[in-house]
Amino acid sequence: MSAIPGPAPAAAPIAFHPRTGDSRLARRLRSEVDGEVLFDRASRGRYATDASIYQIEPVGVVVPRTDTAARIALQVALEEGIPVLPRGAGSSQCGQTVGAALVIDHSKFLNEMVDFDPAQRRCVVQPGMVLDRLNALLRPEGLWFPVDVSTSAQATLGGMAGNNSCGSRSIRYGNMVHNVLGIDAVLADGLRCHFGPAREMLGHSGRALVEAVWAIARREAAEIALRWPKVLRRVQGYNLDMVLPADAPGALPEGANLAHLLVGSEGTLAYSERLHLKLSPLPAHKSLGVVHFADFHAAMALTQHIVRLDPDAVELVDLTMIRLAREIPAYRAVLDQHVRGEPAAVLLVEFAGEEKAETERRLQRLGELMADLGQPGSVVGLTDAAQQRALWEVRKAGLNIMMSMKGEGKPVSFIEDCAVPLEHLAEYTARLTEVFERHGTHGTWYAHASVGTLHVRPILNMKTDGASKMRAIAEEACALVRQFKGAYSGEHGDGLVRSEWIEPILGARLTAALAEVKALFDPRGLMNPGKIVRAPRQDDRSLFRYKPGYRTEPLATVLDWSVHGGFAGAVEMCNNNGHCRKFDAGTMCPSFRVTGNERDLTRGRANTLRLALSGQLGPEAFTGERMADAMSLCVGCKGCRRECPTGVDMAKMKIEFLHHHHARHGRRLRERLIGGLPRYAPLAVRLRGLLNARDRIPGLARMSQALLGLSARRRLPQWRADPFDEARDILPPQGAVRDEVVLFVDTFTRYFEPENARDACRVLAAAGVRVHPLRLAGERAVCCGRTGLATGDVAAARAEATRLMRALEPALARGLPILGLEPSCLFTLVDEFGSLQIPGAAALEGRVQQLADYLVRAVRSGRLVLPLGPLPEPRVLVHGHCHQKAFGALTPVLDLLRLVPGLEVRPIESSCCGMAGAFGYEAEHADVSLAMAEAALLPAVRGADEHTLIVADGTSCRHQIAEGAGREALHAVRVLARALRPECPDPAAGGSRRSGP
Repeated sequence: MSAIPGPAPAAAPIAFHPRTGDSRLARRLRSEVDGEVLFDRASRGRYATDASIYQIEPVGVVVPRTDTAARIALQVALEEGIPVLPRGAGSSQCGQTVGAALVIDHSKFLNEMVDFDPAQRRCVVQPGMVLDRLNALLRPEGLWFPVDVSTSAQATLGGMAGNNSCGSRSIRYGNMVHNVLGIDAVLADGLRCHFGPAREMLGHSGRALVEAVWAIARREAAEIALRWPKVLRRVQGYNLDMVLPADAPGALPEGANLAHLLVGSEGTLAYSERLHLKLSPLPAHKSLGVVHFADFHAAMALTQHIVRLDPDAVELVDLTMIRLAREIPAYRAVLDQHVRGEPAAVLLVEFAGEEKAETERRLQRLGELMADLGQPGSVVGLTDAAQQRALWEVRKAGLNIMMSMKGEGKPVSFIEDCAVPLEHLAEYTARLTEVFERHGTHGTWYAHASVGTLHVRPILNMKTDGASKMRAIAEEACALVRQFKGAYSGEHGDGLVRSEWIEPILGARLTAALAEVKALFDPRGLMNPGKIVRAPRQDDRSLFRYKPGYRTEPLATVLDWSVHGGFAGAVEMCNNNGHCRKFDAGTMCPSFRVTGNERDLTRGRANTLRLALSGQLGPEAFTGERMADAMSLCVGCKGCRRECPTGVDMAKMKIEFLHHHHARHGRRLRERLIGGLPRYAPLAVRLRGLLNARDRIPGLARMSQALLGLSARRRLPQWRADPFDEARDILPPQGAVRDEVVLFVDTFTRYFEPENARDACRVLAAAGVRVHPLRLAGERAVCCGRTGLATGDVAAARAEATRLMRALEPALARGLPILGLEPSCLFTLVDEFGSLQIPGAAALEGRVQQLADYLVRAVRSGRLVLPLGPLPEPRVLVHGHCHQKAFGALTPVLDLLRLVPGLEVRPIESSCCGMAGAFGYEAEHADVSLAMAEAALLPAVRGADEHTLIVADGTSCRHQIAEGAGREALHAVRVLARALRPECPDPAAGGSRRSGP
């Protein structure tokens, strides 16, 4: 069922240099285009996939810096007979953004709003502008662009126009096509043209094109009226129905806009340079009803009644998604708070308006309606804006949550876009469920119940029999959609996965008309070929990510990857949706936020790993130069561990990679010094005068950069003459002993900032807590092995971890809490000890805590009392360590500081500080490190007045703040120690010191 018989025109053969990937095209682009030209094998591989099941290696990639550069790249490719593929975030689920073409990536440079008229509620943007960033710019004017797709944090407006995207609130605002006023585009023959109202185009260079399109649409008017779906979400093919002229010869259609033909065209008709957008007022108030259903069919049947209340959105979340989301730390607490038990489905029903009382009245009416429909007490109402946002974030992450399923079977996107009239929704879902059962699988359901578009994805193994099952299910699903007079492509477009199904819905005559439109715009077929017309078969496995014969080389791993079925399975958890591209929230991916390079993205690294492990980058690629380049800017922040909904833990993957890389290439002296720091630290303290001279004697810093690669621009941590000593520095509890704990003092705290541990002991003593030392008799201090993990020396890390476990045995036997101060070290016990398969590590679960967690819980429960008084400083600004954010552990730090009377506590909305252990000290990374800090952290610190304390629990963070902003940052426990009332002894002022028992 090909949309148009015959294959797409073949591109001219490309001769690549075997190592660099250079070609005649590449050489021309490098000489003529102002931009980045990427033709090496690894770069082409990273752009070969999107969020679909497909993988097609592009001819090359251009990242133009200017509009002119993009036009020149387009012209050069077309002159060479090479197809062109415009690309934004690369988050398409249908294969629109993969192909054997020259990829033009807009996302790095062509991403600005170039014009804004708030009075007229209009703006003009470049195609690489991200939706969330646009809305952040519009928000101060009380406006937004309301096509609120779930991938708004990474989706570009150009890609959204290409797909004719919709969003959760399309029932109120319509689809992309209803919100695009015009498009400035370049045609395949080089003509630049503004596509907009037909009246305007008739007077300019586009007249001939308008008249030709109208001739086709007028000729097919009867067929359009008969065959074109009438549902709101109908994005298959080209929007001929929306540019249909009036029947009278020569008459101008009221409101006809030729830009609507380009919207949804997936880059197959023209290259879009500018998008002219219609904006909407931000609603002042919202209320959200979470409607619980014990029966999925009932949820589908009753949606048609709910929409009569005129909501702005009605979104479905099914039980499968609820269960999977509860397994993801970032979402568990939100669901537990607002979703009661395990309903078969919930509907999120939103009401928006200018009056709060009105939205709450409509929310109340929802509860009354559900009672009338036999569902009393089914509605949980949310009127708090923050709670609503948190629950919507879970819904927005729907695809990624579904893809977090472990194992080879994954929810596959190919019929997730079907839209049917609401009166048929219940029957459609019931019958499609039967289809799944006949083919030995089941589906996951969520999304836009309000408009009859449910994202349903059957669970298939695309490495084995998934392709044959996919086709069989697609054929039956298409027949159902046709029976119910729906649209087979309801939101995500056609691409490679649905283009061949245009004909069964529209018929052969209209499908041929679409090919005529394509020929008008692109007679040589070089604009993103293979989409919409002349499409390949959906199930052509040669185009799949997992092609016939796909396999990964066995790898003797040093970490435990069994939960994923091996290291390759963990890598393959990346579904390419690109959530790691988000720019304004959370932590990941800090290096991408600085460079904008696909290579430096969690997705880019995962793709490089997958290609290397499966032999697609050549022999020994896994330990080669290109792989090292891709991993070099991963700072091990663990942001992806929490924020990637499919659970890609790149920090852990980097440890595994470094182990194998060093096994092949050896370790440099710098890596040996960093990794071995815990072992030589006692000696270093004795040689501190010599070692600390590096930053005092001119020339030594430059020498250390030349010999070790440690940046001369950075001051190294200073070895202290008074390292922490349990026998001397642990204080006895004041008054009655209220609790007992073990304090793990990490290597960095012990030798570089011992005052943090001393203040911790002081605070615990003031609360009546007996602190037990953590040490091995007659041996050097224990360490978690963090430095070994950071440098890939897993054997050294395992040895340190094993020593620490031996030291912890008495505490574990007694059930004592194990407290720590340095987040990166403390969470090593929680996370990597299991992966290192350290004997007894399972016993640490629930026992290892931040000092802040312990104190907040104990004070709130009444078990401990902290004698705190007000501080001279009224405010504190808190930067959370990446690992605190990754483990959801920053909130207790904020709560702890709020125990200080009168202290105003505010977190800094920042990603990684950029120092990241040794990363920021390394000469080759110093610039990127500082750029990470300048993104949010350092400007926030510089903006704080002298009466504001700066808090950062990570030693690396404190050093970055000191160097970059000239401010001292404190560990939270030091603020608490300052706030202790005068009667509490201060060891620094001569108070009593003696060890615990």
